[in-house]
Amino acid sequence: MSRHQLLSLLNVALSLAILGILIAVLVPAEWLGSANAPLRRVSERESWLIHGTLFASLSGVVGLRLLAAAPSQFTRGWILLAVVLIAALATGTELAQLRVHGRDATPGDWLADLTGMWLGLGTAALIGPTLIAWLTSEPAR
Repeated sequence: MSRHQLLSLLNVALSLAILGILIAVLVPAEWLGSANAPLRRVSERESWLIHGTLFASLSGVVGLRLLAAAPSQFTRGWILLAVVLIAALATGTELAQLRVHGRDATPGDWLADLTGMWLGLGTAALIGPTLIAWLTSEPAR
């Protein structure tokens, strides 16, 4: 796969990650089934796990996207910008849940979002260069 193809794939993944977060956290609770439906029970009882996973996925893709564009873009400035934007998305989705029937904003979910963000960025920093080199058949930088 060429670097250009990888960047295109990561752009799609980034869009899907954001869309997935918006759908997962902003869908009214009753859309997930009755109060005893498995998806609704997981959504209500293990929401921190869902939030953390969604934001780890998003942040991992963001980190990989920065690394794939140019390793020199994975700098403190770009990482800080990513952290600010992802934290703003986490805050915005939590606040938006106040207006969605059957949903609520909780500090625990917000902390799970931020924890997922750090896990995703950290994972991208650790394995990203090797993964990108493997996918593009280029030497690791």
